[in-house]
Amino acid sequence: MRCTEPRDDLPPAHPLTGVARGTARATMPLLTLLLSGCLGGGLPRADAPASPAGTAAAADGRPAAGRVPAAEPARVPAPVVGGAPPAPRLTVVRPPMPARPARNAAEYQRQMAQHLTAALPGLSYASRTPDVLLAIPVLSVELNADGSVRAVDVLRRPGQALDTLQMAIDAVRAAAPYPPVGHLPRPWKFNQVFLYNDQRLFKLQVLDVR
Repeated sequence: MRCTEPRDDLPPAHPLTGVARGTARATMPLLTLLLSGCLGGGLPRADAPASPAGTAAAADGRPAAGRVPAAEPARVPAPVVGGAPPAPRLTVVRPPMPARPARNAAEYQRQMAQHLTAALPGLSYASRTPDVLLAIPVLSVELNADGSVRAVDVLRRPGQALDTLQMAIDAVRAAAPYPPVGHLPRPWKFNQVFLYNDQRLFKLQVLDVR
């Protein structure tokens, strides 16, 4: 490869050096320098020592050519602090049945709420209902004549803490059977409003006395 374009106005070149005879001696050092620049510019020398492994990155911050940057250690996400408290443990007891049957649907709704609360003592609270509640799911519970649960329908889903809806459904089913209801006229459907506090404990609205 040539370093410069050829010229026709130069005197005849020396057969060995390629430089005009009259200037061969004067330009020999310069020619040597040019040849070394053209032939050796950027080409690796056979006797050059190999680059040691793990060569540092270039001055501009990019990894050296041919080097694969070491993988960064995996980042473990920090644990979430202040999450929702675990749901209270479900413990079921069998309270005694009322001394006398309910005389109407409203009285039975209250008996049912008392039975449900007594059967699940670890899931309810008896203190004053807070002014701001965590969630208020509302269920319609259909019973069989013997007080067993026939169906549970959702009348209202809470706007937050959606897990309390399933907690309320599970509570209704776990507390069954309820007092017999066959002596009352159909339908045997009773609404129950669950008032959940921040600890995910409930109070039934029919039992809430201010």
